[in-house]
Amino acid sequence: MRASRHAEVHPPVDARIVKTGFDPRTCSSNFRVGNLLERGDVLRARKVFDEMPNKNTVSSNMMISGYVKVGDLASARELFDGMVQRTAVTWTIMIGGYLQWKRAHEAFGLFLEMQRSDAGPDHVTFATLVSGFDSAEMECHLVQIHALVAKLGFDAAQIVSNALVSSYCKTGFVTLARQLFEDMPERDAVSFNALISGYSNEWLFDEAIGLFLKLLESGFRPSEYSFASALAAGAGLGELTFGQQIHGFVIKSNFLWNVFLGNAFLDFYSKSDQIHEARKLFEDMPELDGVSYNILITGYTWAGEVKTCKEMFHRLQSTRFDRQHYPFAPLLSLAASNGHLEMGRQIHTQAIVTSADSETQVENSLLDMYAKCGRFTEAEILFTSLPHKTSVPCTALISAYVHNGLHEEALQQFIRMIRDDVCPDQATFASVLKACATLASPSLGNQSHTNEQLMPFEKGNMKLKV
Repeated sequence: MRASRHAEVHPPVDARIVKTGFDPRTCSSNFRVGNLLERGDVLRARKVFDEMPNKNTVSSNMMISGYVKVGDLASARELFDGMVQRTAVTWTIMIGGYLQWKRAHEAFGLFLEMQRSDAGPDHVTFATLVSGFDSAEMECHLVQIHALVAKLGFDAAQIVSNALVSSYCKTGFVTLARQLFEDMPERDAVSFNALISGYSNEWLFDEAIGLFLKLLESGFRPSEYSFASALAAGAGLGELTFGQQIHGFVIKSNFLWNVFLGNAFLDFYSKSDQIHEARKLFEDMPELDGVSYNILITGYTWAGEVKTCKEMFHRLQSTRFDRQHYPFAPLLSLAASNGHLEMGRQIHTQAIVTSADSETQVENSLLDMYAKCGRFTEAEILFTSLPHKTSVPCTALISAYVHNGLHEEALQQFIRMIRDDVCPDQATFASVLKACATLASPSLGNQSHTNEQLMPFEKGNMKLKV
């Protein structure tokens, strides 16, 4: 009798499963898929997913998110397209995936498709979409989305407003960002951080520091991002005392120190011509990464401390840090200015291994290094392989020719530069005029001087006859 009454009060587990739709087998499989994805084992996760007898949207969302994380957007989209029922979460994951991998056009197109579906966008969708707009070319899309956000009333959600402030800053429209910031009914530390960072990135250092002080006055606790942006502004203004005060504040407030914050202080001291203070901090940091070495080596390069810079480079080579953070450009500049061809070749090898040799700044630095070391064959091969030739590599080659006494080659390169419609800059003219003076070529020299005075250094304004 007791058993009967007990059964009436507590229905059997199976009955509750039927009533709620909860399936412990699906839950268990989802747990396994999640664990495999966290370990990066996408293939095994997909195998478990495919073998699940009863999948739900959670299962599919997890798998799509796993594909997005490793950059396999094709598989993510295939799974997305095959889903019978998609929630707002599903759409948001896929949109965020496109944005994460710099495919904003597809993200925006998918968002338009989402609007026509049964699952309308929510505040998380808008925050995700807006956060992906990070260049001036996207300003038109950003304004459109902002208008839609306001129309649907999602601008009241702080996560959306913060994302809008951040994206207006990233697209270079800090005035609009400040206006939106001032109109927000409530602000938090994230709101302040976004705008402080925007001001620093636009070199509006006074505004950045002023807003940082306002953050402190408002009673919000600064984050490492607040400190990093404020320190960047302090370095930009040459305010050493301001940075030292922040350093003292961080220590006294027992702020949680991490490698990101440590690197921000390293960068500040290096840019403030306090390289020895930066080195002391570097040695005292409990944790270092490739960025830490990058900052310090760059600082030593600016300070002209060649021997110490090379020592730090060799020390970096003995670490297991991600080679993507190697300071290739400053190291190549150091090798070029001191004629260290072997060091330059070692750095070139490291750049090839990490595929950094295809980055524009590294390509230009490699060309400059080989040219200044007198290895013109390698320099010309690199120059020919450049997909987009700007004044920087052209001038590097011309300058190196002049430096090595090859004045005729310098003038020939200058003529090719003009014919290719590449606009010279002041450094180009300085080298060309030197070559003309050495070769006693007053005609070309006078033309170069006239154009240097008249042209505003914009493409299409070059009138030099060749």
